[in-house]
Amino acid sequence: MNRESEALTWMLTVAREWESDECLLFPFYVEAYGYGRLQVGAVRVLAHRFICEATHGPAPVGKQAAHSCGIQLCVNKRHVRWATPVENSADKKKHGTTARGSSHGRAKLTEAEVLAIRAAKGTQCTIASQYGVAQQTVSRIKRGEKWAWL
Repeated sequence: MNRESEALTWMLTVAREWESDECLLFPFYVEAYGYGRLQVGAVRVLAHRFICEATHGPAPVGKQAAHSCGIQLCVNKRHVRWATPVENSADKKKHGTTARGSSHGRAKLTEAEVLAIRAAKGTQCTIASQYGVAQQTVSRIKRGEKWAWL
């Protein structure tokens, strides 16, 4: 049995039958964003979405698979539900798992650097070159469009 079919078999036998309130962590492939993923035929599927569909049926239009526990690798059917993007974002904020600021994997700046950019005098092009970002980024930071929560 290859690793892909092993993951699917595990989801169908272990995860679907799991009856505990404890988190059940997906032990196979993990994406760069921290979610488990498996192969179902020719389609790659997020593990928590797979178990949500298996438990609660197909996703209603505009809904996402959301965790009540805040653990991205959890595939406990009791911890996932269909939620709107707004509800899912609220969950992430509540759990402290929102990838924002320097904790975002693609962030080029730290919170301290953003505050320094806001206070910096000089042209936006000069400031941008000092911090290794585009002039448009400096402009959006200074206007409060990026990093607005700081």
